[in-house]
Amino acid sequence: MATMDERMLNVEADVNQLKGAYSHLATKADLAALEGKLAAAETRLMMRLGGLIIVATGIIVAAMRLWQ
Repeated sequence: MATMDERMLNVEADVNQLKGAYSHLATKADLAALEGKLAAAETRLMMRLGGLIIVATGIIVAAMRLWQ
């Protein structure tokens, strides 16, 4: 029968192997950083969309005035 120390060494070895196996997964800090980047990208896209709508509306109004 294995002693308690041997069992603890086996458990520690297993835990260390698992840490190495899952080291490629994202952490909470990684997810928080990604969330910040996505919020910034969303803001930039909304600004571009707003600008596009304003320009398109101006073009349509100008075309309607010139067409008369």
